[in-house]
Amino acid sequence: MSEADLLVTLAFVAAELAPPENLTLITLNTNYTLSWDWDQSFAEGHAVNFTTQYVAKFKLKSKRKSPVWETACEKTSHRSCDLTKFNLYYLGIYVLRVQASVNGRVSDWMMKEFCPDEDGKREG
Repeated sequence: MSEADLLVTLAFVAAELAPPENLTLITLNTNYTLSWDWDQSFAEGHAVNFTTQYVAKFKLKSKRKSPVWETACEKTSHRSCDLTKFNLYYLGIYVLRVQASVNGRVSDWMMKEFCPDEDGKREG
């Protein structure tokens, strides 16, 4: 690897943004809120926004076509997303994902599996 390649690689690694952490579901009856932590120091004084998406888990297994992720919350500064209005099927299994963005940089997606029936029982 040349010195120029190494510098480009180091610049790319330095530009990566830390993803949200500790994805947690708060459930009450059929109200579902996904919350997470994120270290504000990564924003370096800039505003941070989060995007939350979901998809039915079975759609991730299709070999014929890529799944279509539904956006639940887009470019919000809140560290939570209310999923209640999406009427998720109570016995369904979903994959939720959250991504941080700051000043044109984006983090990797952090994912969490969610089953309203099972996760609701754990909260009770």
